[in-house]
Amino acid sequence: WQRLPGSDGPFLALFKKSNTKSILCVAGEHFGYALDREGELPSFPSAKSGGCASLVDSAWKEGERDSIIKMISIEGSYGNTCGNNKWKIKRSTVPWREGKPLISPGDVKFEVDHSGKVTSISWNGETWEVFENSFSLSALKNLFFIPPASKL
Repeated sequence: WQRLPGSDGPFLALFKKSNTKSILCVAGEHFGYALDREGELPSFPSAKSGGCASLVDSAWKEGERDSIIKMISIEGSYGNTCGNNKWKIKRSTVPWREGKPLISPGDVKFEVDHSGKVTSISWNGETWEVFENSFSLSALKNLFFIPPASKL
C-alpha cells in the first residue's frame, strides 16, 4: 500500500446489501468501487484445481457458458472525484468502463435525518448504507453533483 497524493480525506464508505453486494469508498480525491457476483458461485465439478483461471478453463472445456459468465461477473474500478474528470473511471477489471463516469449528475439522492446526518444514499434507485463518512453535508452534495438548496 501507498498513500496517493490527494487521498488525505475526507473519507466515505458505502455498502449495498442485495443480490450483488457492493462497496464504494472515497478517500480525498480518489474512489474505489467493487461489485460482487450475483448469488453463489457456480460449481465446477470437472476442475482439476482452484483459482479463477482454472475454474473458467474447466467450464470452457465443458461448454458451460453461464458458469463462465457468472464467475467473471465482478467489477473493481478506481478513479478520481475531482476536477474535469469527476467520477471518471481510470482503471477497471471491466475494461470498457474505463474513461466513463461511475456516477453522473442526477444519479444520487440522500436521506438526511433531523440533525442533518446522511443516513442512506440512493444511487440509481438502490439504497446504500453509509458505513463511514467524514464529509460535511455540503461537501457530500458537491461530491455527488447535488446543487445547494435555494435560499428563495
